[in-house]
Amino acid sequence: MKPTLVFPISWAFTALIVCLAVVFFWLARNNDPADYRTSIAGVREIQQLAADWSIETARVRSDPLADFDSLAAFIPRMDELKQVLLATIRGIPDIPNRLANDVSAYVNAVEAREERIERFKTGYAIIRNSARYLPLAASNIVQSPNVDAELSREVSALTNDINGYLTAPSDAVKGRLTVALERLADRAGRLEPPLPDHVANFIAHADVLLAQQAPTGELFSQATSSEISDLSAQLVEDLGFELTRKNDLSSLYVNGMLGAAGVLLLVWVVAGAVRLRSVSTPAPEAAPGPGAAAVAGARDPASSPA
Repeated sequence: MKPTLVFPISWAFTALIVCLAVVFFWLARNNDPADYRTSIAGVREIQQLAADWSIETARVRSDPLADFDSLAAFIPRMDELKQVLLATIRGIPDIPNRLANDVSAYVNAVEAREERIERFKTGYAIIRNSARYLPLAASNIVQSPNVDAELSREVSALTNDINGYLTAPSDAVKGRLTVALERLADRAGRLEPPLPDHVANFIAHADVLLAQQAPTGELFSQATSSEISDLSAQLVEDLGFELTRKNDLSSLYVNGMLGAAGVLLLVWVVAGAVRLRSVSTPAPEAAPGPGAAAVAGARDPASSPA
């Protein structure tokens, strides 16, 4: 290679390598995995909050005197976490459609859980109210001055059976109690005041308990199930897979930039070496021609014959 071409070629290689390094830098900058890390952290927070909510729901159900304010207190924080998660996912430009749909389905599942808890609160408030007043309604019947022993035993037995149904509801027990309450309602029309009103009040509370206990219990089971925990674990795994892929690409782009820098350094080391070699190597002398030898002989008297 001619020494005069070394630096132009080196500059051409430099321009090419710099362009390549800029491409790698742009790719690395647009491959930031931070949003995936934020999303994973958000899903885990939702998972923990949902678990705490389930525990509090179970505590409220087991405590007849508990209020429902503690259940409502979870709603603002859960709404905030959902919005942050959705906003973070929407901010990822190249997120796979499948994963974006999974996040939307996950948020919908969380909202369905919230709706079940709200319905459970309503149903359980009704149950708790009737369960509290059913014994009082039964006492009004039993303590009435014109009640007979048979009616007193029937009402007491129904009260015990209904309390047992609240503990372990079943369709068979519900059907048997419904028939018994219908029979009691028919009998109430033949009783003397104020027994008909007392019996009607008792039957009203009993009907509420029979109607609400099973669906409210199902809502409680759904509201405290492991569904959100399982969905969270799966979503964290899917987001973690994309995070790993992003990290691998980031490493590739960084290595590409480092490789470009190394090649650039090598180009200029070679260019400098070639340049130094051309400077340190003297140019070869030209061989003398015949005319020059003749002139030299004519100028040398010692070489002439005597």
